[in-house]
This record gives sequence, structure tokens and C-alpha cells, in this order.
Amino acid sequence: MKKTPRLVPFAAALSTALLLLLFTASIFAEQSDAIVPVTLPEDFSDPENLHLISCGEDRLAVSGTQGQKSFATLLDGSGAALDTVSVDFECPYSFSRKDRFYFVCPMKMGKNPVVSGIRIISYFLSGDSFEYGDAVILPNVFATGINEFYADDDGNFYSTNNLSPDSLLVFDETGELLLQVQTKRGAFSSICISPGGTLYAMYTGDSRIGVLPLPMRGEGDLPLLDSSLPVPVFRFLDETTVLDGAGTLFSVSADTGVFSTLSEPGGQCECACILPDGGAVVKTAEDAALEFRDGNAAAQYRFGGTLLDLAGSGKTAAALVRTEDGLTFAPSLRFRKRTLKAPIPAAGSRARPASLPPRKAAPGSKAKNTGSTGPFSGFTSRKKQPMPS
Repeated sequence: MKKTPRLVPFAAALSTALLLLLFTASIFAEQSDAIVPVTLPEDFSDPENLHLISCGEDRLAVSGTQGQKSFATLLDGSGAALDTVSVDFECPYSFSRKDRFYFVCPMKMGKNPVVSGIRIISYFLSGDSFEYGDAVILPNVFATGINEFYADDDGNFYSTNNLSPDSLLVFDETGELLLQVQTKRGAFSSICISPGGTLYAMYTGDSRIGVLPLPMRGEGDLPLLDSSLPVPVFRFLDETTVLDGAGTLFSVSADTGVFSTLSEPGGQCECACILPDGGAVVKTAEDAALEFRDGNAAAQYRFGGTLLDLAGSGKTAAALVRTEDGLTFAPSLRFRKRTLKAPIPAAGSRARPASLPPRKAAPGSKAKNTGSTGPFSGFTSRKKQPMPS
């Protein structure tokens, strides 16, 4: 009797091959989001002032200085280097706004007298590369961080640290002075521009915050809000989330611009980001960060080294970490994460339970009034106008 050929060994081999293929594919998929070393450019073997900066959709940049030179390396969402630029100036402050990247370099010019100022070197972010834009010198203007010097989406510059502390100076992208806005509220102690293009200002002589959607048209002092206040060092993590220098998280009303305290994690303002799904991650220790949701601490990250910076960009949230092996980039925050079993309010948290209805505005409060007398009235649908020269 003729025997039927046995197919079991062949089927088993085929099954094993398929499993191996799937296993290999899963490894490569995992590696595509793995922690990767950051390759530093030549002449930057031991850089300082290292930062991770969001540069648009799924693009980030690592910037730093060494001696009298500065660099920026553009990365994609997985940490692969796309382009690198360097300048022969020490620029401890660098940032990105819309489609531009800026180096801000302190400088001195002249001999008698010596005049101090800043040099701004800009690059356009063009896909996978930096394209040189311009170099502008602003005498008698100083900048050590975002709350003294800022740029808007059109490339205009805003400065409060100048020879007139009661004045906000506005320059165009070529360095020409457009506006000098004087205040009667003491001096400008801080400014910040939201991702949506709203200017916020704080003053030494007033306990309220000024707010004005851009562009400015010579309106004078900014309209004031009765609002919870950040300390003068603060930054927007996204359009509706702010973290200040005391480590307090705020939500920001898109309609009124009013700040409401979410929690007080006590983290570091300069090292925080928003996750693609909306959670906020804030550095709270040299090697650790907490994830917050609705004002509650929901998870903890451990980085196995010194956490230098966090940044979010589009579908990516990443960390820049210095370990024993060198500088590393972690896309999607691929570090050891421990989810807290029962999310608990951070120390000093004032977050309201989700089951409670939102607070109503206090009688007579202008800060939460979204009608014609609100601080944003007349601005929300305002078309962009050219700034007067």
C-alpha cells in the first residue's frame, strides 16, 4: 500500500521560520524606538549648556556650547541625525519658533565706550536640514532666557532686558525697532509668548498678568487679568499648559487666557514636556521625572543617568540623558517607567476631582468673562495687521 508523504516536519520548519521572522521583525521594530547614542560634531567632545529643543513635527535638535563655539544637530523622531550646524560664538541660549532656529549670543562691541548686546543667528528649518537665515545684532539688549527675549511666528523679537526696564522693545527680523511699549506698572519682570501667538507679561509693580494676542499695534500697556500667577520664570509646554520656575503646573484657558493651578510638583521648569497623548512629564530629581495627568502624579520615569532635558514634538516625546556611556537620546521616553497604581495628587496639588463641575466665575470677575468686556474681546478673530514702523 502506497504511503502518504508526511508533511509534519515541513510544517514544523515553516512554522519555526515564520516565528523567527516575526521575532526578528519585532526586534527591529523595538530597535527603531530604542535609546540611541548622540553623535557629537567635531570640536565638541565635552559640550556644555546641552538642550533638547522641539523643531516642528517629529523634529528635535540637540544644542550645546564648548569654548567660544556652539552647535545644533537636527534629529528625527527616532534620534537619527539629519543635519548639523555650528557657529564660532558662545551661544548659551538657543530656541526654535515655528520654522526657525535661533542662536542667541552675548557680545560686546566698540572700545570707548564698550557697548554690550546680543547677536542672533537664525536658520530656517527646511525639512531635514538647516538653511542659513540671517545674523542680527541688537545693541543694549540682553538675553539669558526665554522670559527676557522671545520671537514670534513672523520672526519679530521682543526684549525686556534693555537700558529701559520699563519698556518692551519690539524689533523686526532685520533688527529694526518697530515698537517701544512703556509701562506704568514698574518694570517688566517677565514676558512669554504662547504657541498660539499670545503675549503674556508680568510686572514688578502689579500682581496681575498682562495678556495680548499678537501682533501688537502700539496699544500701550497690556490688558490685565485677575488670574492665578506663575512666578516670573515660566514657559508654555503647549497651548494650554504652563510650568513655572517654582514647579507649579497651570492650565490656561483658550478663551480668556486665565491661568488655573493644576498641581505643584516642585519640578524643574527648564526640563519638562508634553506627551503626544497630553500628559505632562516634569523632571523632579537628577535621574527621574514624574508624569502628571489632570494634576495628579500618574507615573514615574527613571533614566539611569543625569536627565539633561525633555522635549515633545508631534508624535514624539524624548529625553536627553548623560550616562556612563555618554550622551543618549530616548525617543518615546523609552526608559524604565513605573505606573502608580492609584494616581495621587502631587504635593500641594489643588486639582479638582473629575466628578466635580468646573468652578464658576466669581461675581463681577473680568478674568473669566468671555463676553465683550473680557480681556480677549476684539482679539480672537482679529486679522493679522502689519506692525507700524
